[in-house]
Amino acid sequence: MQCTDCHDAHGALGENALPSSTWQFMACTKCHTLTAGPFVYEHAAVKAEGCTACHFPHGGTNPRLLTQAKVNRICLQCHLPSPNSPTGQPAVPEHIQSAQSQSCISCHSSIHGSNVSDVFLSSTEKRRSH
Repeated sequence: MQCTDCHDAHGALGENALPSSTWQFMACTKCHTLTAGPFVYEHAAVKAEGCTACHFPHGGTNPRLLTQAKVNRICLQCHLPSPNSPTGQPAVPEHIQSAQSQSCISCHSSIHGSNVSDVFLSSTEKRRSH
């Protein structure tokens, strides 16, 4: 992997030649093909904000290059535990409050997008919920 896989050395795309979220998504999914989609149900944050909404591409101490050590903290930046979410994103249902030690991705495992669930549940979890 080289710097130019993600950065445009000759472009005028801003500080450090960082590409747009669309270009960033295409650059990341060249290698991370399972997250590319297209999906029937897309996670809007992935398309709108790009991979760096949740991941820090230059590495760090967190697993999976996440921006936070606990994935729940990343989710709760947009999905607030309130029915009147000011971000306009779906609020976190009550179940998250009773399972704070459980990771959101324990159930919502298809977080980059899904072809079977509008709330990104795995196909196994989707069958159990019906």
